Amino acid sequence: MQGIQFTYTQYYNRRHRKVGHLFQGRYKAILCDRDSYLLELVRYLHLNPARLRRPNDPWKYRWSSLRAYLGEKTPVEVDTKLVLAQFGRTFGPARRAYRKFMEEGIGRGHDDRYYELVDQRFLGDEDFIDKVDKRAQGREVKVQGPKVAFSRLLEAVAKEHGVDPEELVGGGRQRRWVRARAMLVYLAREWSNLACKELAGRLRRDASLMSRLYAMYASDRDRSAEARVARWAGRK
Repeated sequence: MQGIQFTYTQYYNRRHRKVGHLFQGRYKAILCDRDSYLLELVRYLHLNPARLRRPNDPWKYRWSSLRAYLGEKTPVEVDTKLVLAQFGRTFGPARRAYRKFMEEGIGRGHDDRYYELVDQRFLGDEDFIDKVDKRAQGREVKVQGPKVAFSRLLEAVAKEHGVDPEELVGGGRQRRWVRARAMLVYLAREWSNLACKELAGRLRRDASLMSRLYAMYASDRDRSAEARVARWAGRK
């Protein structure tokens, strides 16, 4: 994937007389627990177009592999056997069952579970991570401390500072919110493992500001307040 991204970026920039990056962020491959996460994760990704700021119809979204899972012809061949085998032994019934599975997921919003990775690469429970660790041929899998869902962290930080959660992720610029936002950014990076770019999207601000807020709070941490936030957010 790195080679494809690099060579295509060169081709695109030459053709359109541009310079710089073409893709946002690095390509990520996540190893997930098939039994606990695979089907829900595939459905979550296929329904992503419906969660955009300007929602798209997931059944017709041009850049999704969903149509391949439903048996339609797509520009890129997709191997759907592993997922569809969970719904039936033959393609016809399996595709119908998968479509019903998709329809049952319509309307669900953002889910933090699918962003709670271990070592930025693995998605699963403790038993799954332990199995991965044993098969990693001596390369230690770095297990972070307890994760905190961003939604819970947002509510806890807002409670600590006596503001409404929507004010922290809204467009307002009142000075009394700066300290609260800085704390939120710092703890979201440390406790929720969120990247600056993702935080910028959630707080509707520039990624460079996330770095400045992180540094500002890191230089003057309030550990007593952090302990209260941890308790309210359920971080043990």
